[in-house]
Formats: sequence, structure tokens, C-alpha cells
Amino acid sequence: MAEKEAEILILEPDAAAAAAIAAALPARSMSVFLNSLAEVEEFLETSQPQLFLCADDLPGETGLMFLSRTGERWPGMQRVLMAPDLDGELFFHAMREVKVFSYLNKPVNRGELIRTIHHAIRARRSGTGPGQDERHGNTSEPAPWLRMVLVVTAGVLGGILVLAALLFIFGVLYEAKSAAGIDIFTDWHLSDLLRR
Repeated sequence: MAEKEAEILILEPDAAAAAAIAAALPARSMSVFLNSLAEVEEFLETSQPQLFLCADDLPGETGLMFLSRTGERWPGMQRVLMAPDLDGELFFHAMREVKVFSYLNKPVNRGELIRTIHHAIRARRSGTGPGQDERHGNTSEPAPWLRMVLVVTAGVLGGILVLAALLFIFGVLYEAKSAAGIDIFTDWHLSDLLRR
């Protein structure tokens, strides 16, 4: 296989981890495994795969730092960070600021790897990867704060509508009961409550 045909580039210097990833990859995927950041940069100068799986635990510079430093250099490529343990705050920083497409926990689970590859390649082909909306002026997805406001507003309006429907049903049933001459509680009437 020629290197230029690669659709998945994997940077994993640990031979055992690289072998596990290779065994988990879909059979027809065209992939290239590299061992160092220098090899990755050299490879990306001549070829750009659809997906880059980058280990975080690298000697010298971490994978997250490398992805941050080179984010604008190869913008069309989906980038996935593979790390043994990534705390929540660092994960959100990676997704938002570094524009990492996804994160895989190491050791990599085969099902998660296949799902991530599938979603990343599909998103790249449709042009909806991280940061694509800002670069192309597409604002189809609202900002997170706007989504939260919309969800809260929808919840409040939904609650008001449910309450209004319940009051309406109660009123209709009360009027039907009164029109039929049914008096369940002789000492208690809705009109008495409204007069107070």
C-alpha cells in the first residue's frame, strides 16, 4: 500500500498499543502507523489522511500539545486523541480549543475505535468536523449557551401548557359534574374557594 492512499494515520510509539490498534482496525481500512512526531509532520507535508489518531503519552511533547500546535496547519483532517486518562476539564479544553474530533481511552476498545473511525470519516466527508462551521460561516448549530436557553425556555413553556391543560380539564369535569347534578362533597364547592 502506498502511503498516499492512507485514510487513517496513527501515531503510537508503544509497539504493544500499536499492535492492539492494528488488530482492532476494520479489515479494509488503509492505515499508516508512525512512531514519532517528526515522522508525522514529514508524512503530513505530502499526504493528508481523513483521520489522525494521536497518542497523548508521547516522549517530549504530548499528543494534545502537538494537536494544539498544528491545528491550523492541516485543518481538513479529523483528529482523535488517545490517552490513558483525561480529566473532564482537559477533555472539554481539547474538544473546544484544540478542536479534537473525539477522544479514545487507552487501552483502546475495539467497538469504540470502530465507531469513532466511522463517525470521524463520515463527518469529514460531510464537512461537519470541529471548527468547520466557523471556517465556512455555517451557523446551523447554535452555541452551547443558546442551546441551554432554548432548552430551559422550552421546558418552562411546556410546563405552563401542561398546567393550563390540567386546569382546563379540571374545569370541564367540574362543570359537567355540576350540570349533571352530582354533588360528591356537599360541604365543599369550587365557588366557595373562589369567593375567599
